[in-house]
Amino acid sequence: MVDTISIKGYKEEKIVTKFLENMDIITDEATYSTLNLLNDIFKKMGYKTIFDLETSTLTVVKNNKYYSVRVGLTGVNQEQAKAVEMGSHTLALLNRITKKVYDGFIYVDRGYFSDEAKEYAKNSERITLIDRKQLFQLMSKYYENVSMGDYYKSIEVLENCRRAECNGKMIYTLQVEKLNTIKVSDTYMHCLDCGMKFFNKDNYKIVSDN
Repeated sequence: MVDTISIKGYKEEKIVTKFLENMDIITDEATYSTLNLLNDIFKKMGYKTIFDLETSTLTVVKNNKYYSVRVGLTGVNQEQAKAVEMGSHTLALLNRITKKVYDGFIYVDRGYFSDEAKEYAKNSERITLIDRKQLFQLMSKYYENVSMGDYYKSIEVLENCRRAECNGKMIYTLQVEKLNTIKVSDTYMHCLDCGMKFFNKDNYKIVSDN
């Protein structure tokens, strides 16, 4: 008799491995492997899932409410040792697109979200955001072979925080009020742990404590 537990474990390991291999590249395969992982995770969370392989779209259903799951394109550039946060413009567009069909949408990014994006999602009440760290938290909860140590290993290439007492990592944020108006001065870095923000090596300030 075939050991169904072993088959299940093999399938789960394959899903996770494929995601980790493609996590920080921008390809259709990377998007598919992320959606495939999310499809499995949401099932474990008690959702009914509708995963269309042809269109690479994922819908999750719970309590008769339908949510579109969207995957972002940012991540950690392992070669350049950089990570860029996503702003609210994409969220606003998706909010309008999905409003007539879905009760809400879940946006999953292999990178991070700016404070502006988080505030927009909070005020909309239709949007759930899952960033890189939260995704690894879900993976470590539902898969035995994944831990938060894997998350920290995946971002170890990023620049260390410039505060001596902080062990956090720095990521880039774009300050954009209008589309197509990005300037060099609009770009700053901040620490994922302590919230320090700075615009260049000689001019930085701590704006919040996370």
